Amino acid sequence: MTALTFVRSAPPFEAPIAWDEHGVARVGNTRVHLEWVVWPYKDGLGPDRIARDLPTLDLADIHAVIAYYLRNKEVVEAYLRATLAEEERARDKREAAPEPEPTRATLLARREAARGEKASTEN
Repeated sequence: MTALTFVRSAPPFEAPIAWDEHGVARVGNTRVHLEWVVWPYKDGLGPDRIARDLPTLDLADIHAVIAYYLRNKEVVEAYLRATLAEEERARDKREAAPEPEPTRATLLARREAARGEKASTEN
């Protein structure tokens, strides 16, 4: 078998990217999000540095994710934009939510603190 025959019979390249039930792209069987590899790469970090920051990933998987990104920039960039938009919506929702009602323990602690302040100013 020649090298050319082997290459032609090799399975097509696939990146180690899995989609979870929430539509989040993760690297392989880890909890590492696709963007945690792509954003540092886009910021100029190399695969070795990314591997140091994300020790649960194999260096080969990081290279494969970067290669996937480079071959599919439009798709990955659209995913990254959607991810950022979702994060902004979630942040806006949290910020717009009213302050939760204080618990009984919080109210009692506030009352005790106020009594302590009052007692210290009277002395």
